[in-house]
Amino acid sequence: MEYKYLDTVKAYSLILELKKISDYKKPAYASKFFKKWYDKALKSNIPEMKKAAKSLYKHIKGILMHLKTGLTNAKIEGMNSKLRTFTKRAYGFKSFKYLSITIFFALGKLSFSFFYPLFSWENQNKINKKNDVWKM
Repeated sequence: MEYKYLDTVKAYSLILELKKISDYKKPAYASKFFKKWYDKALKSNIPEMKKAAKSLYKHIKGILMHLKTGLTNAKIEGMNSKLRTFTKRAYGFKSFKYLSITIFFALGKLSFSFFYPLFSWENQNKINKKNDVWKM
């Protein structure tokens, strides 16, 4: 192995080692594992790995909580993405009232079965799954 790629190999091995943290179900064991990994990353003398280790250290409570509960903030991030899309589309609305109606309409999964008996979010999802062009 050439010496110019040695830092890349070290960094990759540190990344692979960090992935093992997901094997731990108890936060106490995962915390001990992370502490050892953190020390290795800081001693590696690779600036990018030091920066990544410090960043992960700042978020270690959330990482350990995810290992304990299995929960993430993915749903909230998805909702925030939709809200940003609606605010972009709302350019030109006369007031905030119309934007809020649009948001509640889309994110509230309102049912129109009273007005249109065949239309509901459940039926719409079934139709979308049937007509999914990406599934083969």
